[in-house]
Amino acid sequence: VSRHSIERIPPAEYLAATYYEKWLRRLEMLLVENGLLTAKELATGRAESKATGLKALRAPEVARLREGAAGNKPVRRRYRRKLISSTRLG
Repeated sequence: VSRHSIERIPPAEYLAATYYEKWLRRLEMLLVENGLLTAKELATGRAESKATGLKALRAPEVARLREGAAGNKPVRRRYRRKLISSTRLG
């Protein structure tokens, strides 16, 4: 969630909100702006129409995501040394 979206929250609403309320408000703004939800859907909590162009994940795809398929790629040797040395304390 971007800093730009938090800066667009009205000041009175920002000051009255908790951390999580601000986070949720920013997320709602981004969802509406990017066309993933409408303001009416947010207000009612119900979809206005069926989703189009989206496909449901099947069990094998979910399993791959759970295993971290995208994040399981090995780190190349030259970056591994750099990463290890930068994470050591002292």
